[in-house]
Amino acid sequence: MKLWWVLKSPWAIKSGKFNSFYSYILSYFSKSFEPAELSICISCAGRMAMLEKVFIPSFRGLNDKHGVTVYLACPENELDEITALCVKHEVQFNIVPCPFKFSRSGYLNEVLKKAKTDFIFISDVDVALPANLYQLYFKHVRTKRAWYPICQMLGEDEKETRSYPEGVGLVGFKQSGNFSLNDEIKTWGNEDWEFLFQLYHAGIYPIRNQNGNFLHYYHPPVDKKNYKKIW
Repeated sequence: MKLWWVLKSPWAIKSGKFNSFYSYILSYFSKSFEPAELSICISCAGRMAMLEKVFIPSFRGLNDKHGVTVYLACPENELDEITALCVKHEVQFNIVPCPFKFSRSGYLNEVLKKAKTDFIFISDVDVALPANLYQLYFKHVRTKRAWYPICQMLGEDEKETRSYPEGVGLVGFKQSGNFSLNDEIKTWGNEDWEFLFQLYHAGIYPIRNQNGNFLHYYHPPVDKKNYKKIW
């Protein structure tokens, strides 16, 4: 029993190889879902360049866009510009203007409320999605399993990459309750970890793998004081 607790514990998720082994074990105890409409939830504030350079092209490259709907939260004063950007690139996103100061958790909560399906994937505008995201989602997300793909980080020269197992900002899960990020958290990073534990305590256990080919584009580092770790 102690070994089983270790295998499903979120404390183990920093090891991609360990969790790849664990995910196969958990597959026998979880029920898979039939493919259905998938909601991608993102937020964007002052990052329209990344939205246009990274997210929109990768969305257009999905091999099953008809099964995917994007919900994008943004500040009210950026609504017109983002709408024009979507028209320019011929993509239809459900844009949710937010009347309050940006926080990633607060904005994501707004689009989680608007999402019309229970199958959720939280991402970022600076992450390029793999073409087979839809298939990967329904391969890995199960009744008792949330999918935390490990992304590759691009360097400033956009040539070198490295694995980024310490990040848990990308997550696929089935919304089976009132899940929300802690919007009182104003720092970066801690809201993702708290959300992971929220799923964990609801009996939805995290798995990690590097099969998704997610690519995180470089941006200038955020001030370290805006990060907060839970360990």
